[in-house]
Amino acid sequence: MRILSLNPTSSRLTTTALVEAAAAWSRRTKCLVETERIAGAPERLETDRQVEAVAGMVWERARRLEADGFDAMIVASPSDPGLAEGWALVPEPVIGVGWASMRRACAIDWGILCPHHQPPARAKAQATRYGFAEHLVAVQSASRVDYQADSAGLLAAEVNRLAAAGARSVVLGSASMSRTAEAIWGLVEVEVVEPLEAALDVALAAVRHTLPLATR
Repeated sequence: MRILSLNPTSSRLTTTALVEAAAAWSRRTKCLVETERIAGAPERLETDRQVEAVAGMVWERARRLEADGFDAMIVASPSDPGLAEGWALVPEPVIGVGWASMRRACAIDWGILCPHHQPPARAKAQATRYGFAEHLVAVQSASRVDYQADSAGLLAAEVNRLAAAGARSVVLGSASMSRTAEAIWGLVEVEVVEPLEAALDVALAAVRHTLPLATR
């Protein structure tokens, strides 16, 4: 199986982080994940206008999936640009990491560690739009833009603050957090949801028809 992980920004740093985050999943599932960025997109999606601006670029890439031999596509930004419901069929499954991670976390009291540039209100509105907000108990913005392996302690402390606010599951909200996820598992008191992995799992299940997306 071949899955495209699309970074809907032009950031090379984010693209590298996504490649690193997908590596363990690929080894576990024996599925190939290829990562691309959109060269003409902004470096970061900081405003609603920027999210809307890249939506057409996301769909332009999605329409070429079959011709390029991909079985599914991940939109690897927590804002899920171009995906009003967080997912779509073109007919290949197109899965947003925001929707997939919230879907995984929301069965219990949960929280979101937003990207540094994202206001918590936007994440709350997104969870409400998807119907996942009932057990959402805490949302906060990350203290930095980039997390490396040597910043695992800082990331763990931020996750544990959400745990102290009542969250039993925490969604990590950026690619650099995803890259550092494995390093914090022994340092936190809650389930950590890594968005790219969550989206890849949904895509795999959808392609194998073990998860009918129409029923989510």
